[in-house]
Amino acid sequence: MDNLSNSTHIQRPTHRVMCYVDRMIKKHQNIPRGHRRFEQYVIPVLRANGWADRWLDVIGTDHDLDHGIDYMHGRLGIAARIWDGRPKQHFSMRWLNTRHPNVQCELPKMLRLLQHNFLMPDFTIEAHTYNGRVYIAIVNTRVLYETVAKYHPNLPQFVVRNDTHDYTVFARCHFDLLPPDAITKIIAPVVGRPDC
Repeated sequence: MDNLSNSTHIQRPTHRVMCYVDRMIKKHQNIPRGHRRFEQYVIPVLRANGWADRWLDVIGTDHDLDHGIDYMHGRLGIAARIWDGRPKQHFSMRWLNTRHPNVQCELPKMLRLLQHNFLMPDFTIEAHTYNGRVYIAIVNTRVLYETVAKYHPNLPQFVVRNDTHDYTVFARCHFDLLPPDAITKIIAPVVGRPDC
């Protein structure tokens, strides 16, 4: 039995003041598959578990490119990731892309933001769709990257082959490296696609 099955506590984010941009200009028009899937499978579950209805996709904006924020949930910044397949017991972070090795991926970017106390997502949400269910893990982003900073660059890694025939190297921060109460887990049936 995986650890996700043991959770019944639902985290309700607390509001805090952060730098908020009222007018966000999209730099890219295409919304990737991951964002569509996050909106289709994860956000409805979060809404059903006490998170508000107000979600704003900020992909391609300065919030996304400079601060790693994928969504604004009211005044809270959210970093989001969704995977197909068996749920894992870790958070994953892009470390390096072989096609663009000089472009800073999220792991070094977040460590830099943390070091300088710059704006970064309030919460990191990673989800998996598997066997008709969505498995969601939520953590305070600062807590996650404070933990990552202790162990990087010695965190385990895995490699994903991209559609463009290059590779992305991800680092893993296993759940057991984080404080015991740092992670909120939610499991719910997937609506509209029972085969995932």
